[in-house]
Amino acid sequence: MTTNRRRLGFTLIELLVVIAIIALLIGILLPALGSARNSARKLASMSNLRQIMIAQGQYRFEFNDELPQSLVWKRMDRPTTYPFAPGQKADRWVSWQYGGKFCDYTSFRTGPASGLRGWADIEPALRPLNQFLYPQMNFFTGPNRPFNTFTNPKDVYRGAKDAKAGHREGFELPAFYSPGDKVGYQRDWFVNRTPEGRYDLPRGSYDEVGTSYHTNTVWHQILMSSSAVRRHKEPFYAAFKEGTRRIRLAADFDSSKFAWIYDQTADVVANNDSGKSYMGEFGTENKSCVAFLDSHVDYLEITPSVANTESYRFHLPLRGD
Repeated sequence: MTTNRRRLGFTLIELLVVIAIIALLIGILLPALGSARNSARKLASMSNLRQIMIAQGQYRFEFNDELPQSLVWKRMDRPTTYPFAPGQKADRWVSWQYGGKFCDYTSFRTGPASGLRGWADIEPALRPLNQFLYPQMNFFTGPNRPFNTFTNPKDVYRGAKDAKAGHREGFELPAFYSPGDKVGYQRDWFVNRTPEGRYDLPRGSYDEVGTSYHTNTVWHQILMSSSAVRRHKEPFYAAFKEGTRRIRLAADFDSSKFAWIYDQTADVVANNDSGKSYMGEFGTENKSCVAFLDSHVDYLEITPSVANTESYRFHLPLRGD
């Protein structure tokens, strides 16, 4: 009498074939999943930029078409509302002054050891777009600190200093965070003029200076080189005043090509002197999310060390440009 025996399990060869098929499928699917994830992050970042540009439009409507840009003054005991108080001397500004949360205290602390003297540690109450993106929140973080007004010079940025022991680390403004932001270029570029990158903060520029997105400040450097500005007794302020006037009017340039707010990749690629390429936040070299002055947003390829192209420009045109 014969019996039929049912085989249990797989042979070694069959098991190896199954493992090989699974590995092949994983190899095919992982890049697609990574690409889909980067696409979703990119769309989220572009959505943030659109929100920021809507807030800027609301700000400009409320403040007679002024831009949400401000300077830091050597005398800080007068209001910094437009028009700026006469008799003061402006000599600095930063690309994160327009909006965002607190800076990282170890990057831009208020003591002289940082080399920044604390002026770049801009608290949320002094970042003008915050109240338009988050109207329900209270940004009066410092003692006696009305919106957009400095107090006694000895007490300047008191709110940011006080926040170190309070809610600096827990204070969040998600509209200013790009999901691809993993490296902070601001401190090293700011101090050493080289964008080497800082990787010890989990959310890059957002944790370093309060925002993943930066306003265009490069145009100011170009205007500072013009002969008309150099003759002015306060050339820094004169370049800022003339530049913001021209930007408001979109004078002599196409506002749809003027790069206005963008993630860090655009800046470090276009404005480094070495011709170096950088990996963008969403897995593509030299590509960046950029909001233009006319408020449209694009995911754009930036040419290394080229500030003006047919697709974008960082500089305001000078006479003859």
